[in-house]
Amino acid sequence: MGKCKYCGLSAGWFRDEHKECKQINVKSLADISALSCQAIIEHMDENETRSLILELQLQGHVSKQELGTAVGEGIKSAVEHFLDDNVLSEQEESSIDRYLKVLPISAEALSAFGLSQKLVKASIIRSISRGQVPGPKFTIDGNLPFLFQKSEKLIWVFQDVDYLEQRTRMEYQGGSQGVSIRITKGVYYRTGAFKGRRVEVEELKNIGTGIVALTSKHIYFGASQTSFKVPYSKIVALNTYSDGIQIQKDGVRSKPQIFKGLDGWFTSNIITNLNG
Repeated sequence: MGKCKYCGLSAGWFRDEHKECKQINVKSLADISALSCQAIIEHMDENETRSLILELQLQGHVSKQELGTAVGEGIKSAVEHFLDDNVLSEQEESSIDRYLKVLPISAEALSAFGLSQKLVKASIIRSISRGQVPGPKFTIDGNLPFLFQKSEKLIWVFQDVDYLEQRTRMEYQGGSQGVSIRITKGVYYRTGAFKGRRVEVEELKNIGTGIVALTSKHIYFGASQTSFKVPYSKIVALNTYSDGIQIQKDGVRSKPQIFKGLDGWFTSNIITNLNG
């Protein structure tokens, strides 16, 4: 006889859960996540919120790991709510910090949701929007392959970023090999062969994978294949994606440059706020 993984009672042959226990567990997890988010947004009492969450954990037979995940999802939703305007105010940051100290969630769970890093990034954007460029809030192992100007500050570094360029190549379209006509044994005549028309084809070419550094003045890229920097002041177009950005510099012959494998929201906000 199998035992229910939620209540510990007999679940029947070849079964490890009761349907009712599973439903209660799922509902409790949803309630814990919703309560965690609501408490932060509405500034509810931290200790009372913690007690309610622990009650839901007990009622729903929620494991420690499930609890951390549910609370993390709630905190993440609250952070995303605060960042709807792309700025995390000091009051909002203080509210999140206060709950992080009392809610039942481990540092590992916070890291898994990327919450700590997201809060740091939001704090950086808030400072820059106020005209204050902070120094790097992280530790760098080794040396970066860039020579920064004395007057610029390093803000953030992304690793394993793909750099792609839009390239134009020529190809022939609508061509034909023609038709071979047999005149006599071993003698053929080919007729109607032509290359077709010559057209331009746009394509994205992966130039290399490397490091992107954001400073107070430039976006830098460094890889074994190429290294360069682009002043924010020269960027005239910027498209943002969840995992990257596309920029275009000033100039008639300039082509779109794409950086894939970084935080598009954060990078876009840095460039926009520092593009004077």
